[in-house]
Amino acid sequence: MVKLATIMSTEDRANRYTSNEWLVPIGEKAKKVFEPLPRQVAIEVANAILTQEDSGTTDIPWTTVFPSDNLDDVCSRLLTTFRTSDGQTPAYNADLRSAINDLKRIMFEEGALDGQFLACHAGYHLVRVAAGKPEELFTTYRDLARRWPQYAGKWENDLIEQFGIKAISAAEQRHRELFDLLHQNQAIARMDEHPQLQRAGEATSSFISRAFESLNITNVAGLETAVRLLNKRHDGYRRASYQLRGIPTSD
Repeated sequence: MVKLATIMSTEDRANRYTSNEWLVPIGEKAKKVFEPLPRQVAIEVANAILTQEDSGTTDIPWTTVFPSDNLDDVCSRLLTTFRTSDGQTPAYNADLRSAINDLKRIMFEEGALDGQFLACHAGYHLVRVAAGKPEELFTTYRDLARRWPQYAGKWENDLIEQFGIKAISAAEQRHRELFDLLHQNQAIARMDEHPQLQRAGEATSSFISRAFESLNITNVAGLETAVRLLNKRHDGYRRASYQLRGIPTSD
């Protein structure tokens, strides 16, 4: 029988903000879930929980990178992630559903689902436990650039921050395919300067105000309509970025 999570007092909650001791039993229990899984799979299963609690968008492929990871392996994983279709993530993998459910159950029993901050903190800890690197800070490379042009340069920036410009410059020579694709994606993003729905010369702020006013946005349904309208501004970019990856668009 699954025991109910203990309702935390204000004092208990405050203690969790100032100490990480409460994470220890979560990590110890989670090790049994990770044990039968290959290390990288275990890491991404844990990150599926973190991603779900953090943003809720688990259909965009990602890979998790620690500074101590082999850079050549990282580049290979990034290329695979870049070319992976939407929805092909651990969160949607039926074979991994049991492991994810077990981790969620552990978090529930330990009261780690009582608020987004605690859930994300516990999820971050689970990723480090799965990697066997409890003190190392990692970066999640989510391929957000496939949908939104403002993220086109993020992977390169994150790689430089993690490994240093010298190491990345050398890796670029060894992994031309990956970096050529990243540079092409950045070029596509730079071309995304003339939104179809925005009038010539119209400021973005004015366009947004006009869209909201014309839709009489006063409720959630109206807001969702506006978001869909605004997203159409990048339809051309998305088609091109998905084509660059050789994968079908999500729309």
